[in-house]
Amino acid sequence: MNINYCVYPKKTTLLLSLLAIMGFAITSNAQTLTLEELLSFPSAGIDKTEASLKAKGWESYNVEFKTDSNLVKKTWVIANKYNDLKSYVQYYDFQKKQDENYMWYQYSDRKAYEVIISDLKKMGFKNLSAKSKNKKRKKDNPNLYKEKQDLYLSDQKKSLIILREVFVYGMNAFVIYSHSSKSQIAMDLIAQEK
Repeated sequence: MNINYCVYPKKTTLLLSLLAIMGFAITSNAQTLTLEELLSFPSAGIDKTEASLKAKGWESYNVEFKTDSNLVKKTWVIANKYNDLKSYVQYYDFQKKQDENYMWYQYSDRKAYEVIISDLKKMGFKNLSAKSKNKKRKKDNPNLYKEKQDLYLSDQKKSLIILREVFVYGMNAFVIYSHSSKSQIAMDLIAQEK
């Protein structure tokens, strides 16, 4: 009897090893969502969004029901391995007005923030906030609090992305809101930027 005998052929062993390595890579970056995911979530619906997030290791955190406005607000959370902070996704599901659904995603990875900006430009999103950059802002202590917000619109993707960078007491947080460009909230925000 040969003790070194392998039950699996070499190709199968190599394939299983590659899948295991990919699994570790995916779970280590599971808190980072792609722009494609962020664009698809509002129209995918709350159930598909939850299935996608749970497959990446996100956990349910909170659910709120607002019966007067037919709104279900669901939150998911995941711990970041590199800085002990948590990332959150919150989905606003307007049961009777599906076009109004939107989500926000809060995270703390600057590289992911820069990738999102690059992807927005590659996909042809227009920065609506570029014109309003010259508006005078309140002078706060920049060492305590600083906030930057940009609105990106794509007629082709029918989407409005609000990208915020917030610096509070030495910590950066990045927040992305993803709306259908035909929703009332998006139309109001676009009108304010013009």
